[in-house]
Amino acid sequence: MSDWVRSGVGPFLIHEHIPLAHVTVDGKQATFDHSSAYAQWGDLMVELITLHDSPRLAAPTGTGIHHMAHFVDDLGAAAEFLTQAGCHEVLRAETADGLGFRWHDTRVALGYLTELYEPTDRLTGFYCRVRAAAEHWDGTTLAVDS
Repeated sequence: MSDWVRSGVGPFLIHEHIPLAHVTVDGKQATFDHSSAYAQWGDLMVELITLHDSPRLAAPTGTGIHHMAHFVDDLGAAAEFLTQAGCHEVLRAETADGLGFRWHDTRVALGYLTELYEPTDRLTGFYCRVRAAAEHWDGTTLAVDS
């Protein structure tokens, strides 16, 4: 985060050990213990991920662009489209409050995983909070309460 902040990106909103209700990795029941720090970089939200387990889900080099997230109208249909296009589902998960999301392996075509989820009021509200924090940020703090 400090490198990003020195580059003018921030502040970060941090969620540690994000609770998940259901997780499968490569179709098998699994765990996905991770923490994420979110900040706005122009029109792009940046998410820095720390994996506390599941090394299979790490970026191939351990750093770099891990995934790009996309809002979709129908999570199941979008996931099926990617599967049919040869981009297998790496992760299927649901947050403790019921938000489902999927990661598909689009690295051959794009160089990173693709995350899919449907927009909800809570999720789009979070995106708005990250953007608002950046608009009023004076560059002196690394992180703010999320």
